[in-house]
Amino acid sequence: MTHARRVAGIALIVLAAALASSASAHEFVASKTGEAKVRSTTAQVFEVDATTVECAKASASFEVTATKSETLAVHKLEYKECKGLGETLDVSAGSYVFEAVDLLSFAKALTISSESGCSIVLEAGANKNREAVHYTNSAGKLRAKQELRSLSYSGSGGMCGVGGNEGRLSGTLEFELEGGTLEWR
Repeated sequence: MTHARRVAGIALIVLAAALASSASAHEFVASKTGEAKVRSTTAQVFEVDATTVECAKASASFEVTATKSETLAVHKLEYKECKGLGETLDVSAGSYVFEAVDLLSFAKALTISSESGCSIVLEAGANKNREAVHYTNSAGKLRAKQELRSLSYSGSGGMCGVGGNEGRLSGTLEFELEGGTLEWR
Protein backbone atom coordinates (compact mmCIF):
# COMPACT_ATOMS: atom_id res chain seq x y z
CA MET A 1 0.00 0.00 0.00
CA THR A 2 2.84 2.40 0.84
CA HIS A 3 4.49 1.71 -2.52
CA ALA A 4 1.22 2.50 -4.35
CA ARG A 5 0.95 5.83 -2.49
CA ARG A 6 4.52 6.75 -3.43
CA VAL A 7 3.89 5.92 -7.08
CA ALA A 8 0.66 7.93 -7.03
CA GLY A 9 2.45 10.84 -5.32
CA ILE A 10 5.27 10.81 -7.87
CA ALA A 11 2.72 10.65 -10.71
CA LEU A 12 0.93 13.71 -9.28
CA ILE A 13 4.21 15.64 -9.01
CA VAL A 14 5.13 14.77 -12.61
CA LEU A 15 1.64 15.76 -13.81
CA ALA A 16 1.74 19.05 -11.90
CA ALA A 17 5.17 19.86 -13.36
CA ALA A 18 3.96 19.09 -16.88
CA LEU A 19 0.88 21.27 -16.43
CA ALA A 20 2.95 24.11 -15.00
CA SER A 21 5.38 23.85 -17.89
CA SER A 22 2.65 23.97 -20.54
CA ALA A 23 0.83 26.76 -18.72
CA SER A 24 3.98 28.89 -18.62
CA ALA A 25 4.73 28.50 -22.36
CA HIS A 26 4.45 31.86 -24.10
CA GLU A 27 3.28 32.70 -27.59
CA PHE A 28 2.52 35.65 -29.83
CA VAL A 29 -1.22 36.17 -30.38
CA ALA A 30 -2.61 38.22 -33.28
CA SER A 31 -6.23 39.21 -33.83
CA LYS A 32 -5.78 38.36 -37.53
CA THR A 33 -3.12 37.59 -40.11
CA GLY A 34 -1.69 40.25 -42.39
CA GLU A 35 0.90 42.98 -42.79
CA ALA A 36 2.64 44.31 -39.70
CA LYS A 37 5.30 46.89 -39.00
CA VAL A 38 8.09 47.14 -36.49
CA ARG A 39 9.86 50.36 -35.53
CA SER A 40 12.33 51.42 -32.89
CA THR A 41 11.07 53.41 -29.92
CA THR A 42 14.60 53.93 -28.60
CA ALA A 43 18.01 54.03 -30.24
CA GLN A 44 19.42 50.64 -31.25
CA VAL A 45 22.89 50.41 -29.71
CA PHE A 46 25.59 47.95 -30.80
CA GLU A 47 28.68 47.61 -28.58
CA VAL A 48 31.75 45.72 -29.80
CA ASP A 49 35.24 46.03 -28.35
CA ALA A 50 35.62 49.71 -27.45
CA THR A 51 33.23 50.79 -30.22
CA THR A 52 29.66 51.94 -29.67
CA VAL A 53 27.36 52.30 -32.68
CA GLU A 54 24.04 54.05 -32.14
CA CYS A 55 21.25 53.95 -34.73
CA ALA A 56 18.53 56.51 -34.07
CA LYS A 57 15.90 54.63 -36.11
CA ALA A 58 15.07 51.09 -37.18
CA SER A 59 12.01 49.86 -39.08
CA ALA A 60 10.63 47.02 -41.22
CA SER A 61 7.45 45.49 -42.55
CA PHE A 62 6.73 41.80 -42.07
CA GLU A 63 3.89 39.34 -42.46
CA VAL A 64 1.92 37.79 -39.58
CA THR A 65 0.97 34.39 -41.01
CA ALA A 66 -0.84 32.83 -38.01
CA THR A 67 -2.99 34.10 -35.17
CA LYS A 68 -0.90 32.12 -32.68
CA SER A 69 2.80 31.51 -33.06
CA GLU A 70 5.90 30.87 -30.98
CA THR A 71 8.03 33.00 -33.35
CA LEU A 72 7.99 36.24 -35.33
CA ALA A 73 10.39 36.48 -38.27
CA VAL A 74 11.47 39.99 -39.22
CA HIS A 75 13.66 40.30 -42.29
CA LYS A 76 15.15 43.52 -43.60
CA LEU A 77 15.02 45.54 -40.38
CA GLU A 78 16.62 48.70 -41.71
CA TYR A 79 18.82 50.81 -39.46
CA LYS A 80 18.99 54.58 -40.11
CA GLU A 81 20.99 57.51 -38.75
CA CYS A 82 23.80 55.34 -37.39
CA LYS A 83 26.84 56.95 -35.80
CA GLY A 84 30.01 55.70 -34.16
CA LEU A 85 33.79 55.90 -34.47
CA GLY A 86 33.35 59.65 -34.95
CA GLU A 87 31.49 59.24 -38.26
CA THR A 88 28.25 58.15 -39.90
CA LEU A 89 28.09 54.38 -40.32
CA ASP A 90 26.21 52.03 -42.60
CA VAL A 91 24.47 49.10 -40.90
CA SER A 92 23.10 46.33 -43.12
CA ALA A 93 19.48 45.27 -42.78
CA GLY A 94 18.96 42.87 -39.89
CA SER A 95 17.16 39.56 -40.19
CA TYR A 96 15.91 38.20 -36.87
CA VAL A 97 13.70 35.52 -35.38
CA PHE A 98 11.98 36.66 -32.19
CA GLU A 99 10.84 33.76 -30.02
CA ALA A 100 8.05 34.06 -27.45
CA VAL A 101 10.26 32.38 -24.83
CA ASP A 102 12.43 35.53 -24.61
CA LEU A 103 14.92 34.52 -27.29
CA LEU A 104 16.23 36.40 -30.29
CA SER A 105 18.48 34.99 -32.98
CA PHE A 106 20.22 36.50 -35.97
CA ALA A 107 18.91 34.81 -39.15
CA LYS A 108 21.81 36.29 -41.15
CA ALA A 109 25.00 38.19 -40.42
CA LEU A 110 24.75 41.93 -39.81
CA THR A 111 27.53 44.23 -41.07
CA ILE A 112 28.51 47.63 -39.70
CA SER A 113 30.81 49.56 -42.03
CA SER A 114 32.33 53.01 -42.40
CA GLU A 115 33.63 55.08 -45.29
CA SER A 116 37.10 54.86 -43.75
CA GLY A 117 37.17 51.08 -44.29
CA CYS A 118 36.19 49.87 -40.85
CA SER A 119 34.01 46.76 -40.86
CA ILE A 120 32.35 44.78 -38.06
CA VAL A 121 30.29 41.64 -38.73
CA LEU A 122 27.88 40.26 -36.13
CA GLU A 123 27.61 36.57 -36.89
CA ALA A 124 24.40 34.68 -37.66
CA GLY A 125 23.25 31.51 -35.96
CA ALA A 126 25.58 31.60 -32.98
CA ASN A 127 23.96 34.73 -31.62
CA LYS A 128 21.03 33.22 -29.77
CA ASN A 129 20.62 34.45 -26.24
CA ARG A 130 18.22 33.12 -23.64
CA GLU A 131 16.29 35.85 -21.85
CA ALA A 132 17.63 38.39 -24.32
CA VAL A 133 14.26 39.99 -25.08
CA HIS A 134 11.65 41.19 -22.62
CA TYR A 135 8.16 41.52 -24.11
CA THR A 136 5.33 43.77 -22.94
CA ASN A 137 1.93 44.61 -24.40
CA SER A 138 0.79 48.19 -24.94
CA ALA A 139 -2.63 49.10 -26.42
CA GLY A 140 -2.70 46.19 -28.88
CA LYS A 141 0.97 46.57 -29.81
CA LEU A 142 3.90 44.39 -28.81
CA ARG A 143 7.08 45.90 -27.37
CA ALA A 144 10.38 44.05 -27.32
CA LYS A 145 13.19 45.37 -25.14
CA GLN A 146 16.40 43.78 -26.44
CA GLU A 147 19.34 43.19 -24.13
CA LEU A 148 21.56 40.84 -26.07
CA ARG A 149 24.95 40.01 -24.64
CA SER A 150 27.83 37.75 -25.64
CA LEU A 151 27.34 38.35 -29.37
CA SER A 152 30.01 36.84 -31.62
CA TYR A 153 31.57 39.23 -34.13
CA SER A 154 34.61 39.85 -36.27
CA GLY A 155 36.29 43.17 -37.01
CA SER A 156 38.64 44.48 -39.67
CA GLY A 157 41.15 45.66 -37.06
CA GLY A 158 42.14 49.09 -35.84
CA MET A 159 39.29 51.01 -34.27
CA CYS A 160 36.90 48.21 -35.35
CA GLY A 161 38.67 45.63 -33.22
CA VAL A 162 39.52 42.13 -34.36
CA GLY A 163 36.51 40.27 -33.04
CA GLY A 164 35.31 38.40 -30.05
CA ASN A 165 32.20 37.19 -28.31
CA GLU A 166 31.37 40.05 -25.97
CA GLY A 167 29.27 42.17 -28.36
CA ARG A 168 26.00 43.69 -27.20
CA LEU A 169 22.77 44.96 -28.74
CA SER A 170 20.20 46.97 -26.84
CA GLY A 171 17.12 48.98 -27.66
CA THR A 172 13.33 48.70 -27.81
CA LEU A 173 11.20 47.80 -30.82
CA GLU A 174 7.43 48.15 -31.20
CA PHE A 175 5.42 45.74 -33.37
CA GLU A 176 2.04 46.76 -34.79
CA LEU A 177 -0.38 44.65 -36.83
CA GLU A 178 -2.24 46.82 -39.34
CA GLY A 179 -5.95 46.86 -38.43
CA GLY A 180 -5.48 44.45 -35.56
CA THR A 181 -3.65 43.61 -32.37
CA LEU A 182 -0.44 41.71 -31.72
CA GLU A 183 0.41 40.63 -28.19
CA TRP A 184 2.63 38.34 -26.14
CA ARG A 185 0.97 35.89 -23.78
